[in-house]
Amino acid sequence: MEEKEVTNEKNITTDTPDNENIIEQLTTGSNYENSNEKYQDNLSSAITFLVCGIGGLIVVLLNDIGILKFFTYKGASGILTNVVLIGMFVAFIVIAAISFKAAKSAKSNISTEEKTNSEIQDWLTSNITADMIDASYDGSQMAEEMKYFSRSSYIKNEINKKYPDLNDDIVDSIADEYIEKIF
Repeated sequence: MEEKEVTNEKNITTDTPDNENIIEQLTTGSNYENSNEKYQDNLSSAITFLVCGIGGLIVVLLNDIGILKFFTYKGASGILTNVVLIGMFVAFIVIAAISFKAAKSAKSNISTEEKTNSEIQDWLTSNITADMIDASYDGSQMAEEMKYFSRSSYIKNEINKKYPDLNDDIVDSIADEYIEKIF
């Protein structure tokens, strides 16, 4: 019987800078959360922790008094359970206070952030058209989904030229909003 050599040939393509950029954009998302979202998230977390903390302390107190019978104190383990529960519920209240403080901080940034976003959106609307964006790349052989990346890259570059001090995550968010608006 003759042995045949089997080879597995693969077409290997080299990554160009454009391909690497597209791959990075496909695998990473924007972590940007605007101040209004931060405010809402921190406020809901603060309320949840505060309610759980106060409610938990009330339940432990009512159990200690004898009105509720969730657990009994038999020896050192009962006392340890009580101390751990009280510590946990006090920690919830502390976390609630920290979350309220973070919500207050985020709330103070909302108006400034909205003003900046509005200013940039107005600038984009008056200076960057859909035709300009589409003229910045050759999309004749490109799938519609891939055009997004070229459009996004062009808009981000233009924003960074006009506003060089902006955070990249903010620029990503604004570019995404503008693409959705005009395409």
